[in-house]
Amino acid sequence: MQSFHIEEHDFTPRVFFDTTQNEFSLSGESYVEHAYEFYKPVLSWLENYLAINQKPITFHFQLTYFNTPSSAIICQILQLLNKVHTEQGVPVQVYWNVPENNEAIQEEGELLKEDFVRLPFELVKARAVA
Repeated sequence: MQSFHIEEHDFTPRVFFDTTQNEFSLSGESYVEHAYEFYKPVLSWLENYLAINQKPITFHFQLTYFNTPSSAIICQILQLLNKVHTEQGVPVQVYWNVPENNEAIQEEGELLKEDFVRLPFELVKARAVA
């Protein structure tokens, strides 16, 4: 399958799923009012790809802000990754990037890590740029 890409806009994140490196990322802000409509093609592509992929996957969450509807989608993505990791044995590594002084993103990452205990999930604190 070809890689999947959506550019970041005012209320939606950049989505970049690179199938050549199996490096996937969501970055920026996600506070679209109708999150499911935006993420429907993202989830569909991801489900289809995970059904045929056998290579290790690295998934980077590099969000600086997201709303409750987006949080539900993030959980769906993590459920898909957890399933492929635990049921199909595909190695998956999740990196949850925490911007400096962003306690909300830090706390959300900690909660998600607790919810998905069988999924390799690492919180990565961003460093300040001088």
